[in-house]
Amino acid sequence: MYNVQCGYNYYGGGSPNNVLAENQGVASLAACIDLCEGQSSCIAVDYYTTSQGTGSNQAAGNCFLLSNTGIGGNSADGIVAATRGPRTSSTCNSGSLQASDGTTYTAQCNFNYNGGGSPDNVLAEETGVDSMGACIDLCERQSGCVAVDFYRTSQGYNTNQVAGNCFLLANTDLGGSNANGIDSAVKGTAKSSASTTAKTTTRSARTTVISTRSTTKTKSSASTKTTPTTTTTTTTTTTSSTTTTTTTTSTTATTTATSAPTCISGPFAANDGASYDVQCGTNYFGGLNTLYEYPSTSSLDQCINLCETYDDHNGVCTAVDRYVDTGACYLLSDLRGGSEANSDVVAAVKGSVIARTTTTTTTATTTTTTTSTVPTTTTTTTTTSPTTTTTSTPTPTCVPGSYTTVDGSVYTVQCGTFYFAETTLYEYPSTSSLDQCIQLCEAYDNHNGVCVAVNWQNTNGDCYLLSTTDAGTGPNVYEDAAAKQNTCSYNPQPTSVEDSAAGGIYDEYTDSFWSTYTSADQIGPTVYNVASLQDCETLCDAAADCGYLNYAPVYQYCVLIERKAGGYCQSYSTDFTSAERTN
Repeated sequence: MYNVQCGYNYYGGGSPNNVLAENQGVASLAACIDLCEGQSSCIAVDYYTTSQGTGSNQAAGNCFLLSNTGIGGNSADGIVAATRGPRTSSTCNSGSLQASDGTTYTAQCNFNYNGGGSPDNVLAEETGVDSMGACIDLCERQSGCVAVDFYRTSQGYNTNQVAGNCFLLANTDLGGSNANGIDSAVKGTAKSSASTTAKTTTRSARTTVISTRSTTKTKSSASTKTTPTTTTTTTTTTTSSTTTTTTTTSTTATTTATSAPTCISGPFAANDGASYDVQCGTNYFGGLNTLYEYPSTSSLDQCINLCETYDDHNGVCTAVDRYVDTGACYLLSDLRGGSEANSDVVAAVKGSVIARTTTTTTTATTTTTTTSTVPTTTTTTTTTSPTTTTTSTPTPTCVPGSYTTVDGSVYTVQCGTFYFAETTLYEYPSTSSLDQCIQLCEAYDNHNGVCVAVNWQNTNGDCYLLSTTDAGTGPNVYEDAAAKQNTCSYNPQPTSVEDSAAGGIYDEYTDSFWSTYTSADQIGPTVYNVASLQDCETLCDAAADCGYLNYAPVYQYCVLIERKAGGYCQSYSTDFTSAERTN
């Protein structure tokens, strides 16, 4: 039995990653649940009833198998979540139990011993345990184990609250409480050294739930203190006959506010060299674009590096918001919600940083000294002259025609034009030039597809990578476009030759894929759940006029491509193996 939640998505990720498998092209939620049943450690699924984006890992029919739901989730139209119900016996027998090795335990139905303390009394948490007997056998194999809690029925949706969980305890010192569906057992004559009401720490204390992100935040007031400051002024007047010295002392109360952490706007390099634009006092609104929340981070540096290492089916991290008072770090897939000024937040956006306009004020000081015999007076006059230095990004210049990249690929550049973006692979915000945008297209290596063209916004530097130009172009003075010409710069040699069962002979190329075919050249839809390259070749044997194929072994999908004179160009990618039928 599964508990189904419509319009809900469990987060994927964490350490270790809770995503056991991603299956594409799954016909229904029932079929997705069947896949979960085939994995012993699967307790939940996310099923995409409608597409959530342009990437293959966001398409309708995607089924994600999860080992736990401990990092929470969010509301999401077009996604259905389901968690596995109890697989265990619905009955409990109080009294004496014997483990397989003969050790006696005393069982208590509907009672839960609290976990936690310092040191933590939970030695281990085992999942998928089918009975109390199996749970106490696990305790026997665990050094120091004297008691267990066994979840006969689920207590919630998180991984440490589902039926079949078995907690192995070093002691029962924290006491416990009545809990329907949870049974406990204590080895031999082990007793709690504290009464069962001594503490109220419960199992839920070990549950971490990521809360839904708020788009607004109230600024906390700075702490202040008043410090008396004494200022002494001494005036000396000298004449020919007398010398008078006057000393005046005054006390002023000074209020000092606790300073906020220093933030420096501008470019920042992550550990892997990726460039981010740091924006102090800026908050990008979250919502559907919020990929993940880390409740507490030590610095903006850590938050940015978490963005760089984020690897999950929910999307790609392109920006972060970090709250300076709590350390909360939000990973964002895009900036669709806009932004606001917020002194409590520091934002950082991935991509090369466009030069800013800066103003520097220089103070010039002039000192004039006038001397007379009696008295002597020194006068200092200070004047301030503002000097402004402006550094600005030059207006981008677009040169139509052919453009050759550093690796030899040739693109056709069209100024004031954009390709209709029905198949955007990726967006890089704030790139420095169309040249850089094209180089990003060349370097793109992802299972979502192959980059064959770009749209570049000449006002803000946003760069969009496209997998096809089939939808055509339109005029736009704020955009420039470039499409790869059909020239082959990557020419790998076959790594093997395979004879298929049906008689096809294939040259196989590891770490490569046919990249210049269009949607019109593909034979039928992409085929998912293809177990091997040989199975993909068998599909090509059966398809009329199939001459080429791309196979993604990790994601187990196969693309069949029509034979044509001159063939297709190849690109490098560790995600694919390609093959050409030679007979």
